[in-house]
Amino acid sequence: MSTTPNSRTHLVKYSVGLLVLATVALVAGHYILHNVLTANIGMIYPISVVLLLIVSIAVQALLTRSNDAKPQVFIRSYMLSSSGKLFFYLAFMMVYALTHKDRAIPFILSFFTLYVIFTMYDVIMSSKFFGKN
Repeated sequence: MSTTPNSRTHLVKYSVGLLVLATVALVAGHYILHNVLTANIGMIYPISVVLLLIVSIAVQALLTRSNDAKPQVFIRSYMLSSSGKLFFYLAFMMVYALTHKDRAIPFILSFFTLYVIFTMYDVIMSSKFFGKN
C-alpha cells in the first residue's frame, strides 16, 4: 500500500522534527547526566535516544500508511503499535536494569524522561496530522 503525498510530507516533517528533538535531548541529557547529576550510565544514554528515534519513526510510518486505509485499520494499528512500543521499552529497561544494577536508577529515570519527551512530540504531531484526516 502506498502513501499519499500528504502522508509523505507529514512523515518527512515528523522525522526531521524528531531528529532535531533527539539531537537536543542527546546534548542536553549528556550535559545534565555528566555535569549536573554526575551520573555515569555509560553509552546507554545515546543508544536509548537512537532507539527511541528509530522506533518512533518506524511506528509513525506504519500509522501514516494505515491512515490511508479504513478507519478500523488505523485504530487497530494505533492501539497495537502503542502497546507494542510500551512493552518493547519496558523489556529494554528491565534487561538493562537487571544486567547493570549499579546504573539502574539513573538509567530508568533518564529513559523515562526521554520516553515522555518523545511521546509528547508524537502525540502533538500525530494529533495535528491524523486529526485533519
